[in-house]
Amino acid sequence: GRIYEAVRDSTSLQELYENAKNNYSEALTLYDRHMKQYRGSLEIDGSSETALTVRNVTYEIIESQVSSSIPHPKVDAACYSEKSNRNAQSVERLLASIRDKLPYEEMNDIDERYTYIFGGSVWYVEWDNTLKLGREVGNVKLYCLSPTGFIPQPGISSVEDIILYTIVVVMAPKKAVAKYGIPNFSKGNPRFHISLENKLMEYEIILEQKNK
Repeated sequence: GRIYEAVRDSTSLQELYENAKNNYSEALTLYDRHMKQYRGSLEIDGSSETALTVRNVTYEIIESQVSSSIPHPKVDAACYSEKSNRNAQSVERLLASIRDKLPYEEMNDIDERYTYIFGGSVWYVEWDNTLKLGREVGNVKLYCLSPTGFIPQPGISSVEDIILYTIVVVMAPKKAVAKYGIPNFSKGNPRFHISLENKLMEYEIILEQKNK
């Protein structure tokens, strides 16, 4: 896709983004409450007083439901023949190899908790040209994101109807320049967007602050 600097964003894109962010503020407040409850907040609903001690039942229930089981890829030939069966087995081995290379165990654990805490999670796949293996340049990178890092387009429930969605990521400025090829990336220009088949995926980059 083509990459644009935030300073060149159209007015309509800016309006779409601001509208989505404003509409999402209520959901973010709810997510924050859910996370505090999972972590064992001392707040008491309907009271200005705080609890002195807490037994975090929410945490106990969620952790008891978390499963570290990851299904093994299984591929069967639709119409059996020796050739199609060999091909199916080759695809199955390839999928198993890819699964072993990616941090699925870690992401599965994150996904299990996000699903119970927030009601769901966001799986995001991208091609990263900064990854290198031998002579190969670029590879697939997979992320499991919290819903707090994904701003959807309000009023849209179907992926096909989405015009704009926003991914919120935290990274160092130099990494953002190397990864996305954005010129003049600075603290004053923390946003850009990528067009993908008439859809817009916007990144809101939160720059990492170095400890002094």
